Amino acid sequence: MYGVLNKALCLSLLLVLSLPAFAYKRTISVMTYNLENLFDTLHDEGKEDYTFLPLTRKENDPNIRKNCYKISNPKYRYECLYLDWSKPVLLNKIRNLSRIIKQADSGRSPDIVVFQEVENINVLQKLRSLGLKDEGYKEIVLVEGPDKRGIDVAIMSKFALADDIKYHQIDLSEAYDSDEDVKITRGILQATFSVTGRKLSVFANHWPSQANPNITRFIAARKLIEVTKDHKHPFIVAGDFNTEFNDRQNALKDLLTHSSSPIQMADMEKEYVTQFMLDRSSHRGTHFYRGRWNSLDKIFFPLKFMPGKCKRGKCITPIWDSYKVIKEDFMLEEISYQQNGEIKYAIVPKRFDPETGLGASDHLPVIGRFTF
Repeated sequence: MYGVLNKALCLSLLLVLSLPAFAYKRTISVMTYNLENLFDTLHDEGKEDYTFLPLTRKENDPNIRKNCYKISNPKYRYECLYLDWSKPVLLNKIRNLSRIIKQADSGRSPDIVVFQEVENINVLQKLRSLGLKDEGYKEIVLVEGPDKRGIDVAIMSKFALADDIKYHQIDLSEAYDSDEDVKITRGILQATFSVTGRKLSVFANHWPSQANPNITRFIAARKLIEVTKDHKHPFIVAGDFNTEFNDRQNALKDLLTHSSSPIQMADMEKEYVTQFMLDRSSHRGTHFYRGRWNSLDKIFFPLKFMPGKCKRGKCITPIWDSYKVIKEDFMLEEISYQQNGEIKYAIVPKRFDPETGLGASDHLPVIGRFTF
């Protein structure tokens, strides 16, 4: 009997070893999260980061106060002058963000995280070393961009880099009339990782805010299509796209996911809601502003790498029902607001409060899984 069992085990082992490499699959998780002003406590030359400095430095440096007084909005001017962004405050912010990241993927941290609103590589290193030191993140990727405040996109990965990092600049000058208004906005960060011996690229985005005209987001979408349309191996696109449901000119619908797009992409949220959500009212979005929810934060996937369309060994399959907006109780708070003369209430993301040390961000992160 034992001889028969041993023979069966040997045959099973031989069968497994003889399978071609493409038979082995791995499920990976990808998350995107706007961290809302993850700044360190130091001044970066040429950046308007004066709000996020310790109060002791602000009180002793007349140049900082001079720059704060230039801010026209009274609320932001007051914060610039009197917010105490000290080391303990930064550590509280990192602690809160790390708590969310560490349990995002059913109790474990995601394999790849795309971030927005990270000041520099220094504070990204602090997030990894102080908050996520045991999570196995091998790579942190950030390229300093042109944003005046100094906020950048970044990527953190448990997989090793497999290629050079690329940064695709976005020029918004065509959206403005005069040379004085020419703008270079946050670019698209591209990093390629080795997953089970194959390449997977991630394109991190943070498109122009809603304070800018819709054409600026069309410019960003066109740039994204340009840099991905001839990509030879699977990739994922994620970030804060700052595009609202009711935008009459909608770059996501009209360009990125449109059937005529050179690189038609699927929106994980849309597919999830369409296929699996019976009660759509419970799926509100990732950001709440002026009495309205919107899904600004998204994960996209190019259809050409879906099974049935891709070449063998270059397929990646989204697990549509794995998509989730992460919203634990400790990340939320109830607020009241006025709308059409009525007082209303809503449960919204709890922004980080430097005085209490509570809260994390005004955005909720989203996560999805892929079989690669």
